[in-house]
Amino acid sequence: MSYETRVDNDGKTLVMPLELPLFEGWNEELGRQASVSFNSFLRHAAVHDWMDTNLDTSDPATYEVMGQEKAQAASQLISTLMSLAGMADNLGIDIMQEIWDMPWQV
Repeated sequence: MSYETRVDNDGKTLVMPLELPLFEGWNEELGRQASVSFNSFLRHAAVHDWMDTNLDTSDPATYEVMGQEKAQAASQLISTLMSLAGMADNLGIDIMQEIWDMPWQV
């Protein structure tokens, strides 16, 4: 596994601008929601990966279930990010500015 920044073929850093709606609430409840959502994301992603590795992906039924797992994983990951962004906003942190200001080249 690598923690290096992804780059394109020209060596330029790949950046994905995020525009996330924010969940309302106190940091305690937003943190709890982020934790639950992230754990759910990990479960769905693990099931998808297991199916991809161990089952016949050319079978339409398997392919459909894998698509459902991937969609549920994506939904839970977005929920996690929205909760975390809401927490950052509660703390007065402009998360997008912080991301852009990070020293990306390690």
